[in-house]
Amino acid sequence: MKSRVVVLFLAVPLAFAAGHRVVQIIPLPGENGSGALLVDAAARRLYVGQNNRLLVLDIESGRQLAAIDDLPAIAGIAVAPSIDRGYVTSSTDNRVSIFALSNFGHLGQIPLGADPEALVYDSTAHRFYAMNRGSKNASAIDADDGEVEETIDLGGRPAGAVANDHGRVFVALEDRSEIVEIDAKRMAFSRRWPIPDCEAPHGLALDDSRNRLFIGCAKQRLAIVNANDGTVIGIAATGRGGGDIATDPSSGFVYLANTDGSITVFSEASTGKYETVETVPTQQGATALAFDSRTHQLFTLLPSHGAARPAGNEEREQPSTSQLLVIGR
Repeated sequence: MKSRVVVLFLAVPLAFAAGHRVVQIIPLPGENGSGALLVDAAARRLYVGQNNRLLVLDIESGRQLAAIDDLPAIAGIAVAPSIDRGYVTSSTDNRVSIFALSNFGHLGQIPLGADPEALVYDSTAHRFYAMNRGSKNASAIDADDGEVEETIDLGGRPAGAVANDHGRVFVALEDRSEIVEIDAKRMAFSRRWPIPDCEAPHGLALDDSRNRLFIGCAKQRLAIVNANDGTVIGIAATGRGGGDIATDPSSGFVYLANTDGSITVFSEASTGKYETVETVPTQQGATALAFDSRTHQLFTLLPSHGAARPAGNEEREQPSTSQLLVIGR
């Protein structure tokens, strides 16, 4: 039986009433685990990675559609709706697992390089790309048969990755302060760009309509890079950073999850100059972000929590649960 999810509404400070604010809290069964999130805006689904399973939620109602078990340490999620395939990487056993989007059944596993994390799908190349941190390479996977067609040496440890769905995959290398571009159709290294003043790049997002990449950097910085030629066109000051980055191409807003329990909202004040316009409180450790392009709402996953309660002369801890925050305007 599919479980029901209760949707609660959270009162927020008046200061945020005119801007971004938490509009819903969605309790989830079980612990949050990896914190990987993915929105399929067309199918109206939200995928949530947990300790040993993948939750699938209906975005409109918050109702749980499925819980796909036996998927340990989910690090990355990607879907290909046209062929009824979903892929998740497992960082603990160096594999990617395949499942059906229609009935959520398991379809097999593929061995990858060491410590695979970020995972993207490019529909024009009809391939998934998995980033293997431990072996410093990327696996190009045929979307139909699930075979690794090519392993691409990146020359550095991959962190965030993003595909523009037109044959280009961008990867941030955290140990080299560089962005690497992969030609998704040729399954080959394309270009390498240094990112001055950006140490240990991690989170990565793309605003394809503006041809801009946004890279989270150490020392509370956000680098804004031209996606056509790799030119750094701006550096913005951030909060504590360390989490995912999301973009809203329609409004131009850029969102960065901070490890100290907030989301920084950026807007472009002048060409290439991004400034903080809001800081939305969340909870410490809420670093996963997913953006719904249809509703322009943002999802973030709160860490698991539990409360103590008396049980006779003892105290017994309640089962840990996790929650999703839905942030809108």
